[in-house]
Amino acid sequence: MRAAAFASIVTAGVANTNNDQKTSLQNIASNQRWGISIEYTAAIATEAQWIALRDALAVKRINTNYGTSVPEAVTTLLSTWNARTDVAAAKTAFDSNLSSVATAWNSAVGQ
Repeated sequence: MRAAAFASIVTAGVANTNNDQKTSLQNIASNQRWGISIEYTAAIATEAQWIALRDALAVKRINTNYGTSVPEAVTTLLSTWNARTDVAAAKTAFDSNLSSVATAWNSAVGQ
């Protein structure tokens, strides 16, 4: 019952999106298991690439928290990922639409 309700919500939510947007949303949903920032999950990658990205993001976060420099290899890997068209498009869409989605959500749940 819950799965059917969720499926109908997703279907309604993507009704007015183009095929590229639908593909990105499907990628995001299937890649959430990697526990990384949402913009990266719009991409398609191998397991080894996901693990390398997840590790690089962790190293950057930890080094930044401790005020130490981020290794060049980590910076290069993250720059490569950030330059990917699918990641950059997802980041732009997320940044551009987050406030309107949050407003709609808060309105829907009465906040």
